[in-house]
Parts: sequence; structure tokens; C-alpha cells
Amino acid sequence: MQVLKNVMIGFAISFIGSLPLGYLNIIGYTIFSNYGLTKLIYFLLGIITTEIVVIYFTLTFAEKISENKKLLKTIQQLSILFLFILSITITIQTLKTENTGNITNYINNNFYINGLLLNCLNLMQIPFWAGWSIYLMSNNLISTKKYNKIFYLISTLIGTLAGMITFIKALTKLANNITLFKNSINYILLLTFITLLIIQVLKYYKIHLKKV
Repeated sequence: MQVLKNVMIGFAISFIGSLPLGYLNIIGYTIFSNYGLTKLIYFLLGIITTEIVVIYFTLTFAEKISENKKLLKTIQQLSILFLFILSITITIQTLKTENTGNITNYINNNFYINGLLLNCLNLMQIPFWAGWSIYLMSNNLISTKKYNKIFYLISTLIGTLAGMITFIKALTKLANNITLFKNSINYILLLTFITLLIIQVLKYYKIHLKKV
């Protein structure tokens, strides 16, 4: 059933994508620790308000590209590049040390606006969602016909909420082992993206290069 497939893929990508340790998760952890779950929810609602706009427009952009059959080869090349960049980004993130000493300077009493504005500064989400949209549509993994797009969008938002809440609560329990927890998550994600990269390269080779 295509709707269920859209929901599962949208949720999985968004859930996993919200797990790496970044400034939004750290601020969310600080809000949860100092102000409680209700204020954290307001903050997360601000985040997904920005995210739904980004996902919708990147999905629309990818949909128009996929209609042009002549661009399929280029799209596959972009998918490889996208996965390669993500692998490099996560590698850098794994190796660097986060400086979170001034997190509270970014927090005021309007938690919804905080989430909305801070996520607007999260420019990495644009290539992240554009790349995933191109990758998923070029490989026919999701459908945007009829109500499928709506279910996909809703599932991505639920995935973000679930992923960030899970991460923040886990971070609260593992506060004494943040470095170990961070490295475990990032190495798992790095292995995931490298695996996807290898699969996509092999698929591209089989379709375009093996016949040469």
C-alpha cells in the first residue's frame, strides 16, 4: 500500500535525521531541563512550522525534476553526491567537539518563535530534504499522487517530533555520558549513509557504466 510506504519512509527519514547532536537538540535539551516538557513542545512546534515549508517546496521541486526523463541520469548523480556530502558532514560532526557553553543566550520566553527562527538558521535542512526528495522520487520509493504527498508530509513532521523528543529524553538520562552517546549515534548514522552511498553507486554503475 503506497500510503503506508510513504508514511514509513517519511517518518524514518525525519526520525533518523533529527537524531544527530546539533544546536537545535542541545537547545531543546536545555529547555526541557530548565522549563519542562510543555515549553519544549512549543519549541518543537516552531521547528516543524519551518520544516513543513522546506519539505513541501523541496518535494515540489523534486517532483518537477522527476517528470523530465532526460534528467534521470543527472538526478542519480546528484543522489550520489548528496549521500557523499552527508557522509562527510557526519564524519566531521563526529570528529569535532561541540561548544555548548552559551546555549542559554539563545533562549527567551517565546519558545515557539525561538524554534521557528532558530530552524530558519538551520540551512543544512534545505539540501538535506532536497537531496532526499530527489533520491526517493528518482528511485520510485515514494509517490506524490493524490493524498500520498499529504501523508508523507505529516509523517515527516511526526518523525521530527518523535526523534527530537526521544533524543532529548535520552540525553537527559545519559547526561554523564554525552560524548559516548554522541559518538554512538553519529557512527551508526555514518555507517547508514555510507551503505546507501555504496548501493547508489553500484546501481548507477549497473545502469549507466556496465553497458559501456
